[in-house]
Amino acid sequence: MKKLKVIKAEDLFKQLAQASWECADPGIQFDTTINRWHTTPVSGRINGSNPCSEYVHLDNSACNLSSLNLLNFLNDDNEFDVDGFRHAVRIMITAKKYSYLHLITQQKR
Repeated sequence: MKKLKVIKAEDLFKQLAQASWECADPGIQFDTTINRWHTTPVSGRINGSNPCSEYVHLDNSACNLSSLNLLNFLNDDNEFDVDGFRHAVRIMITAKKYSYLHLITQQKR
């Protein structure tokens, strides 16, 4: 392998940190630390995460985080639309269920 350039580790780390900050990435992950903290290591090693790093698990697994803007469920009287919220939650859970089933189906192919 041909050496392209020599750079100080400190300078490289500063460049990585700056690039992470500029693209709004939450930070830098360290492979050995992530795998040392792995709660189910018998299931395989962790190679990556979702972009925000809230979900760190195995290859081809899915981040199932989601959110709803609760302000959208306030009516004109500033009362919370419980029925509308329940309906939205049911739709979201159904969508997540089918996206997960799609993932599992794709993995079996």
